Amino acid sequence: MIRINRLDELSGRQVYDFLLLRQSVFMLEQSCLYQDIDAEDASSWHLRYVDSQEALLGYLRILPPDRDSQPAIGRVAVKKKMRRKGIAREMMETALEHCQKLFPNQKIRISAQVYLVDFYTALGFQGIGPVYLEDDIPHQDMVFAQSS
Repeated sequence: MIRINRLDELSGRQVYDFLLLRQSVFMLEQSCLYQDIDAEDASSWHLRYVDSQEALLGYLRILPPDRDSQPAIGRVAVKKKMRRKGIAREMMETALEHCQKLFPNQKIRISAQVYLVDFYTALGFQGIGPVYLEDDIPHQDMVFAQSS
């Protein structure tokens, strides 16, 4: 089941769970050292994929338009034991639908790890600009152009 909430609508436990998942995936598995908890969390919509007992299996956040005037999707993470079961695809499809309601006719941006470019391309994203390193991991900026 997918739940989408603003930060102030979530319980302390729900916030703890998504922060723990982000830390597990990005900092421990991928050895990325950066400040994960940032000012973006307060203004974002938090999409959580939970099982029937409300245990967190996947997460992403939807960021409102910023100085670049494009909303974004980021921090896409799925529990290691739950990968390759379609959870990330379902989360991204739901996030794109939610973005279309919140930000009609705006491009949606992501910063994709290069090994996932084909996954995002299949969802309708297009690569823009050169590949770059972020936390020693190759990334590609991508955009999703909504149809009117």
